[in-house]
Amino acid sequence: MLTLLPLPPTGWWQSFVLNPMAASSVVSFGRLLPLLRPSPFGDKEMIQKLMAFSGGLTGRITTLLAQAAELAFREKIESISLELLERAAGAGVFKLPVEEEPDEANA
Repeated sequence: MLTLLPLPPTGWWQSFVLNPMAASSVVSFGRLLPLLRPSPFGDKEMIQKLMAFSGGLTGRITTLLAQAAELAFREKIESISLELLERAAGAGVFKLPVEEEPDEANA
C-alpha cells in the first residue's frame, strides 16, 4: 500500500539553515567553485537566500551556485555575493542568456 507523506510546511528549509552540518555542505561545495576570491557561503543570510531560491533541493542548490559562479566569472567579479546570487536566481530556470556569436554570413 502506498502511503503519501504530508508536504513540509512553508519555510521548512529554515531548519536546514539552523543545522550546522547541512549548512557546511554549502560552504564545502562553494570551495570547489573555480573563483579567485572567497564568497560568504557561511553567512546565515547567504544560506537563507540560497535555500529560499532553491527550495532546499540539493540539485537546485548546486545548479544555482554553478550559475552564480559563471555569472561572477563572466563579470570578472570572482566572488558570489547576495546580489549576484539574486541575479542568478532571477535568470529564470538558472540559465544565463547565451552570448550570441556574430553570424558569419552577416559579418
